[in-house]
Amino acid sequence: MKRVLLLSGYLLAIGLMFALKSHYSTAAADELRWMLDPVAWLVRWWDGQAYHWEAGAGYVRWDQRITIAPACAGVNYLIMVFGLTVAAFLHRWPTTAGRAAWLLLAGLGAYLLTVVVNAIRIMAAITLYDKEVTWGWLTPERLHLLSGTVIYFAALILYYRGLHRIMSLKH
Repeated sequence: MKRVLLLSGYLLAIGLMFALKSHYSTAAADELRWMLDPVAWLVRWWDGQAYHWEAGAGYVRWDQRITIAPACAGVNYLIMVFGLTVAAFLHRWPTTAGRAAWLLLAGLGAYLLTVVVNAIRIMAAITLYDKEVTWGWLTPERLHLLSGTVIYFAALILYYRGLHRIMSLKH
């Protein structure tokens, strides 16, 4: 029975991830404001520039023609962080209530991490474009992708290691 309940928790997480991915794959900017608003707020706070909401597009900074668009929302990263958190630690909770609480905390943690890391990634990309950084075949567009990958991956490792340390204290 214990394994059935654990499996149910994993299946619930997979269902949530699938539903979120399905929503994101067809969502317009207006339907992603729950991700775009806090990310744009952090970017605006960090760089002090004005970003204005444009329905159907996202947050636009007109002076540099920068748009924080649906592709910048970070939903795929959110799904990945949530999946990692559930897969790595759900089994450590012996009770159904503990697992349910962990699923909620995993979702909240994944959301908060995604917002912060995504804002950092966007600020790094803006900086690379502003400074017109290029290195041979590493164009600003390629550097944008590479820096985003490095930032996302590093944050994911640090998040996992932090959770692992916290969970090790629990047991």
